[in-house]
Amino acid sequence: MSLREKFAKLIMAAETSMDYWRDVAVSDFTRDLHARMERMSITHAELAARMGTSRPYVTKLLSGGNFTLETMVKLAMALDGVVRIQIEDCDAGQPVARMPAEIQNRAAAAEAPVAAAPPSQPPRKRVKRSIRRPVDSMSP
Repeated sequence: MSLREKFAKLIMAAETSMDYWRDVAVSDFTRDLHARMERMSITHAELAARMGTSRPYVTKLLSGGNFTLETMVKLAMALDGVVRIQIEDCDAGQPVARMPAEIQNRAAAAEAPVAAAPPSQPPRKRVKRSIRRPVDSMSP
C-alpha cells in the first residue's frame, strides 16, 4: 500500500469519528467569530470587556477552546449575534459519521426499562419524643 493510500485510509477513518466532526464544528464557529470581529473591528480585549471576562480567556476560546453551548451564546451575544445550530446532510461521497459502539451501548442501556424494585420494609413511623429537662434542685 502506497503512502498516499495509507493517508487516504487514515483520513477516511477520521471522518467517521465523533471527535473529527466536533473539531469541524468548533473550527467553523471560531472562523465565524473571527470574521465577525474583523467586520466589527473588535479586538480580543474589547470582546472580553463585553463578556465581562479576561482577554487571555477570550484568546484561549478563539484559539479553538472547548466550547459549551452557553459559552457560544455568550460570545455571539457579545458580538450582537445569535447562535443557530442546524444538522446538514453529509456531502455526496463523504463517509457517514457513526456513533462509537460503546456510546451506542450506553445509550441503549439508558433507554432500557428499569424493573421496579420489590417493595422492602414499610416506612418507619416517626415517634414524637418529649424532651426531658433536668430538674433544678435549687428552685422553690
